[in-house]
Amino acid sequence: MAGADRRASRVVEAHRLERRALRVSLGFVVAAALVAVVPALDRRWSAIHLFAVGGLLSAIAGTTQMLGVTWATAPAPSRWLTALQRWSIGAGAVAVTAGMAFDLPLLVAPGGVAAATGLVAVMVSLLLIRRTAATGRFAPALDGYIVALCFGVVGVALGVVAATGTHGPGLRAVHIGGNLLGLVGIVIAATLPFFAATQLRTRMSPRATSTRVRALVAWLGLATGLVAWGASTSVTAWRWGLLAWAVGLCGLVALLPWPGRRQLAFAGPRAAQLAAGLVWWLVALVVLSTVDPFALTGSRWLPVLLIGGYAQILVASVAYLVPVIRGGGHERLSAGFELHGSWVGFGTVNAAALAAVADAWTLTVVLVVATAVDTAVRSTLVAGRGT
Repeated sequence: MAGADRRASRVVEAHRLERRALRVSLGFVVAAALVAVVPALDRRWSAIHLFAVGGLLSAIAGTTQMLGVTWATAPAPSRWLTALQRWSIGAGAVAVTAGMAFDLPLLVAPGGVAAATGLVAVMVSLLLIRRTAATGRFAPALDGYIVALCFGVVGVALGVVAATGTHGPGLRAVHIGGNLLGLVGIVIAATLPFFAATQLRTRMSPRATSTRVRALVAWLGLATGLVAWGASTSVTAWRWGLLAWAVGLCGLVALLPWPGRRQLAFAGPRAAQLAAGLVWWLVALVVLSTVDPFALTGSRWLPVLLIGGYAQILVASVAYLVPVIRGGGHERLSAGFELHGSWVGFGTVNAAALAAVADAWTLTVVLVVATAVDTAVRSTLVAGRGT
């Protein structure tokens, strides 16, 4: 396809990419919720990895490129490259989870290589989007995505070493911190100053300048490095790194637009989920700073971070993105927002986070399943009414 034609069709191609990525992501979210009730498995570990690797990374891969293409007015990445990303991340999530759950170490390393390959392919796409961009206003978000993906590749590699080698829990804590904060956390932080305004149908905050967004990404990158260093060598550094991350999260909130009554009426449960997700994220970081990194995998606050923070922000984002990418004009868009906005989902995901705080695993799983089913059903209904 010629360059001009690829730029002209960028929105259609970007939405096609996002539809496929969100289908994969939602599939893994539902799978994680179902695996969490299988008694023969290490339910917590398997569910976390299916959600984090398959669900979150698939959503990140599609959404960063979709936003990059539309924001930067750049040609969409080629279909073979995006297919490589989807299959590599999906296969990696399944292989790593199955390898650890069924004690098949021969699956773990190839699974990690597959997941890392998918992340590198996403990085290549984003670098091409940045190089061909006709609009430079959103370059700080793209820069943040690339920084985050670098953390992700290193984090995946460390995870493979931790799973297949003789290293202790310190390396696992480095792996968790690098992926959940360096990859997922920085992607969200680089996105929200721009995307929150879209979610609320308002202007970006004048405080969200390019310099400040880049400074925020740099601060969070340094904080992630401090967390990783502390997880392997110094509990004090671990704690200060997580507290530095909490400070950075407060800085992120300061860059977001403050909604008025009209914006809150439009966004409804999406705005509530976004706000609650940020609160849970902040609380989880502060509490985790008091947890010994060597005991991190057994902490109840890791599921709290994933459910109350990341999963809730993902649900809020899906509730906006699905109506947008199905198309159909303003009337269909408004109907899609109304159908996908879910106070039920808001209630169940926050109740799940509270149950995780209480370490009531069965209740947590039931509520997470309810949230996943609610989101999947609404997404299916909205997509089914598309063109």
